[in-house]
Amino acid sequence: MQKIKNIIKKFIPKRFLEKRNQNFVIKKYDSYSNYDKELFLEHSNILHQETQLKYIGRIVQLYHIIEKGLTMPEMRLGFGQPKLINLIDKCLDYQKKYDTKNIQYQHAIGVIAEYKNIHQEHQFPLEESLLVKIKSILEKESDLKITKQLIKTKANYFEHQLAAFDTFSNSRHSIRNFSGTIKSEQIEEAIRLAQNTPTACNRQPIRVHIIENKELIAEAFKIQNGNRGFGHLVDKLLVITADISSYQDSEERNLPYVDGGMYTMNLLYALHFNKVAAIPLNWCRTKEEDLKMRKVISIPNSEIIIVFVGCGNLPDDFKLAVSKRYDYKDIFTKHN
Repeated sequence: MQKIKNIIKKFIPKRFLEKRNQNFVIKKYDSYSNYDKELFLEHSNILHQETQLKYIGRIVQLYHIIEKGLTMPEMRLGFGQPKLINLIDKCLDYQKKYDTKNIQYQHAIGVIAEYKNIHQEHQFPLEESLLVKIKSILEKESDLKITKQLIKTKANYFEHQLAAFDTFSNSRHSIRNFSGTIKSEQIEEAIRLAQNTPTACNRQPIRVHIIENKELIAEAFKIQNGNRGFGHLVDKLLVITADISSYQDSEERNLPYVDGGMYTMNLLYALHFNKVAAIPLNWCRTKEEDLKMRKVISIPNSEIIIVFVGCGNLPDDFKLAVSKRYDYKDIFTKHN
């Protein structure tokens, strides 16, 4: 049977076979991408927001915006009031439907109270309508625990650089307050160390673009649009990409982000080990913005942008967002 197939192939034009194979690959990829799309639209927080987990997801996103504002290098009093109102409204809706013992909900309430207290301490007058909203949510909490963002010094932030991994890992945070410069050698040494990251079939698709020119960093940050209040302090910007040239099938469509995610976390640890303050910044941009970024610096079309990592030195004193974490027991499921 195989002999017959081989004979038939000899009489079929090569262009026809290539076209047929191309159509097959495209059809196969479309079926997978449609499956991805259906799952995302059905279960993400875009179209349907009726579950407790989706409510909490939005609440976490909103309270973290407020947390970040509270830790900015030069905190702007009165910041983020529309976001705070949105957060309060989400929390009020949540109260009517779900268990308020959820640790993320409780943390959100603490952040709202912290926002109010800080503005009272600075004698900054908030809008009366906002104060009424804050009161409406806080007065319903009998066991209110006001949050307090973390205060660090340059000396103690890196004090666990050589500690056991559990202590070292817990000492790393996303930094939004930079001061001064770092040496290129510190970045390069971190990249060298991160080369031990595992990748699918050892294909090693990750590339790192290091931007040192301040004007180029500013242009890149205009497109990224998630660095307000601290982007101008970043000394060096790393653009992590994955070259898709070595991926061979539609089943591997998500591997660039798997490989890129593992590499980025390993790099963040390597930067921390080399006393480089860093923050990962997502690249969730449109096609037009992606193309625009490729004009800021030369990124080959075969490389997918995965994430930005802002790097720099530390000031003597700075604040870190608390970023409440779930207990590890809440995130795993055993299957026996």
